[in-house]
Order: sequence, then structure tokens, then C-alpha cells
Amino acid sequence: MALCIAFFAATAGAAFEPKDATWQGTSELVAIAREKLGKGRVRIVASIPWEEMQPMDALLVLHPERELDCREVAAFLAAGGRLGLLDDYGSGDSLLRRFRIHRVRAPLDPRDPLRNNPNLPIAVPSVGPDSRPHPVVGGVDRVVTNHPTGLETDRGLRLTTVLELPSLSEPPTPLALIGVIGDAKRCGLVSDGMDEPATTTTAPVAGRCGRLLAMGDPSAVMNLMLRYPGNRAFAARLVEYLVGDDTWGRRSGNLYIVANDFTERGTYGKHGGFMGALDERLEALARLVAETRRDGLPAALAILLGALSAGGATLWAISRATRKYRKAAPRYARPTPLVAQGGLAGRAAVLSAETTHRALVVLELKAALEEAVRERMGIPDASLPWLAEEIDRQDALSRRNSDALRQVVTEMARAEAAVSHTERIAIPDAAIRKMHETVTGILAELDERRRKHP
Repeated sequence: MALCIAFFAATAGAAFEPKDATWQGTSELVAIAREKLGKGRVRIVASIPWEEMQPMDALLVLHPERELDCREVAAFLAAGGRLGLLDDYGSGDSLLRRFRIHRVRAPLDPRDPLRNNPNLPIAVPSVGPDSRPHPVVGGVDRVVTNHPTGLETDRGLRLTTVLELPSLSEPPTPLALIGVIGDAKRCGLVSDGMDEPATTTTAPVAGRCGRLLAMGDPSAVMNLMLRYPGNRAFAARLVEYLVGDDTWGRRSGNLYIVANDFTERGTYGKHGGFMGALDERLEALARLVAETRRDGLPAALAILLGALSAGGATLWAISRATRKYRKAAPRYARPTPLVAQGGLAGRAAVLSAETTHRALVVLELKAALEEAVRERMGIPDASLPWLAEEIDRQDALSRRNSDALRQVVTEMARAEAAVSHTERIAIPDAAIRKMHETVTGILAELDERRRKHP
């Protein structure tokens, strides 16, 4: 029983694979494409090579399991490329929303289901205003689907419905839509003053248009479903349409086919060079981050990160457990730091500490200067500015030291104001040393004059 379950699980994962020849693969679709285009023009890839693709190429995406890069797709289509996106419950909805297309449920009561099974509704070509179906469904009478989803567009957006699912109780639900990417008039698809595609164009084409074909059922083209004539005819017309000639020229390009889980590489329209390589790396990183957010870390990376975390925790625990600690003396037996002591020694230690702001040193020097000048002038309880004026009146200092005293008083007052207003002020050590030298010189002259004139 376990082997049977494993076998069917592995088989289920191979649905829509181009190289799978079983009933749920798409090898017959690839055979039809090679028959129509030639083997050399059909390329089955596991990674979309944006840097290699040209405007005349086409890309067919079956049931993507990861989001396509909308910027690369938009650039490819704007240059004239064509994209066929066949997806029902995969990750193609993000790209559809980029082009204002949304998934809706299929009719609950289809008009003509296969074997009366509502999960197998039959789609029919949609007839346009000219009572003719789109060329991509030319010669197709009906297409058998398998659990499809419908498509709808934003209000006001006009896309061409090519296949629809009729219902007994509601309007037909679009199954496949085609949209023109670019200026339809510049591409020669619409004549002036007309809303419908022009049948002939006499003026030269001035631009290129890309085409986006979106269909809500990739099962319609897998091997089992291609036994129905309508499905096989639609598969052939789809291949022809994706690489068919356009109004702006012949489209003899290649058809790239990807399915399920694939990657993307390169940047469309940018080849080589440092900036191209950088863009490619950045986009690969962005895709990796988006996939990690959606699917979680890859198993190998999760195991590696877990091992590194466990190893780091083990090394940290070992380093902490084997670290040697110095024997600390009891607090009561430790010497008292100078900054914690009182008196002159403690005050000097505080003022000389690296963390002490230099403005406090200036204030200490101001207090010492003020006290010394009072004592020498015999004037108690006088402020330093008043003492400086009194020194000038008594002509107690030389002109040079008198000017120096006034300058020192001004600088000390500025530092005191900054401290009182909690303002930040920068006082370099050199300025303090110079201030101390000036104060020492002033006091020395006062002492000298006192000795001469007691």
C-alpha cells in the first residue's frame, strides 16, 4: 500500500510536464508544436532565459507553481513578444492581476458537460461582433475542460474572449482571453475612427504590440484530453498563434515551453555588462526572498541554519563554563576610590576624572580666583566682575594683566551660564591650562604689588 501511495504521489507531481508521455503529461502538445514549427524552434526549458528571448519569440507557461516576474513579462510583451498562460489553480493569478484579469468560478450548471459531469464542462468558441471566432479557435467546435476556472477583467477593460463556458442559468463565463499589450493603432491593429481591428492597413506600422493569451484550464492540452478532436485542433491553433506573423512583421521565432516549477534568469532587453549582471543578481535575490516568504526556508538551508545555531550555542556554553574568574575581594575590604572620598583629595580626583565636564573645572578655577582676589584686595563678599573694576580703579595690575583678567572673567561667566542652563559647551584642555597660567600670573602680580606697597 505504501508503495502504491508513493507511486501515485510521484505521478501526480508530474502533471503537465512536457517530457511526460503518460496521460497527464503534455508530450503530445510538444509533438504538435514540433510538427507545426520544426524541432529546432520548440524549446523545453526549466528556466526562462529572458536575456536570450527576442520580440518574435513566444512563451507558453503551463500551471506555474511560482510567480512569474511581472516586470520581465511586461517588458517582453511591450517589445512585441507573445505569452500563453494556461493556469487554473497555480501561481499565475499574480501575473493575471498585473494585467487586470481575475479568476472566477466556472458555471455550476454548464450547458453541455461531458458525460453529465459538471466538473467537465465543454467550452465553445466565442463569436465576435463580426460573427466570426478569433483565429486562435478557427476550426475548433468545442474544447473539453477539466475542473476549469473562469476569467473576468476589470470594468472598462476590453479584452477578446476566445473561449467561453455556457451555462443554463447565467451568462457564459470566459475561459480564455486575449489582450493586446501596446498601442493598437500604432501597431496597425485598429484603424482611425474604428474600435474593431482593421482588416487592411495601408500605412506602415509604427510600433509593436505583444499578445497575452490567458486560459483557465491547462488540463485541456494534456495528453489524455488531446484525444478529443476539438482539444487537439485548439492545441495546434494555439501553437500557430503564439508564433504567427504579426502586423509589424514576420514572427519566425522560437516557442519556449515551461511547466510547473521553473526558474527565471537574466533581464529582458539587457545583455552582458556589469549592470546587467548586477540586475540579474538582484532580481534572483528578490525572487529568492519572495519564494522564502511564500514557501518557507528550503530544507537544506533550514538544517544548515539549525546546525550553525546549535554549534554556536554549544561553543558559547563551553566558553562560559570554562572561563576563569578572578577572585574578588569583599566590598568592605576594598580600598575607597579617591572620587568617593571627601576633602581636597576627593575633590581633585573628581575634577581630574576623564568623565568630568571641563566646565566644572573652569567653575572651580573661578571660585579659587575670586577667593584669592578678595583676600589680596581686602574686599570680602564681592563678585569677580566687581573686583575686576575695583582693580582698574586702584590701578592694582598692569594693563596687560588687567585686560587678561577681564577676558578670563568673561570666559568663566560664559562657562557658568552654560552649566546653569544645561547647555553643551566645548572647553579644550589647552584652554583650561592657558586660563590657569593667566590666573597664576595675575595673582603673582597682586602679591608683588602688596609687598612693595603694604
